[in-house]
Amino acid sequence: MVERGEKELHAPTLAAAITALDGERRIARLLPRSTSHNPDAPPAGAHDET
Repeated sequence: MVERGEKELHAPTLAAAITALDGERRIARLLPRSTSHNPDAPPAGAHDET
């Protein structure tokens, strides 16, 4: 921005960027940390009925 000679922030662009970053942060809190998937594993919370 400074390299382009811009001196003022465009409020709508800044608001959209902050909203996007906030959404990414919220999604990261909800998603499991591990991205590996084992198709043979039982569903989360499933109990063995044997």
